[in-house]
Amino acid sequence: MLTDDIINMIKRKGYQDAHIVADSAEKRLITEISRKGVPNIKPSVKGANTIMQGVQFIQGFKVYVHPSCVHTIEELNTYTFDQDSEGNWINKPIDKNNHLMDALRYSLEKYHIKLKKRKKNTESKTKVIKSLGL
Repeated sequence: MLTDDIINMIKRKGYQDAHIVADSAEKRLITEISRKGVPNIKPSVKGANTIMQGVQFIQGFKVYVHPSCVHTIEELNTYTFDQDSEGNWINKPIDKNNHLMDALRYSLEKYHIKLKKRKKNTESKTKVIKSLGL
């Protein structure tokens, strides 16, 4: 889709004020969409192990997919993890057949990040308390 087509679809569906997370690799696209009336579009959080953190977060839920969502079902059935040189499975999804899975991770990112921030905040508070000898 062209940028204007994406913007028109977002507005037509009434999502222009919704919280939207887009692939952070598309900074130019995110900026253009934001400037053209979709101000709440933000880049996804990327960093060390964020994919696996997101996958593990989603695995904590039972995900239901409507039978009419054939592409989602197909992607779920082909989403697989990588193997090392000896053929052992490793905790790293293959970067293929994953566009919908990435979108699902992005959509839940704000909940996952909040939990992560709370944990870090708690850890830092614990360190301060311990340093005071309490």
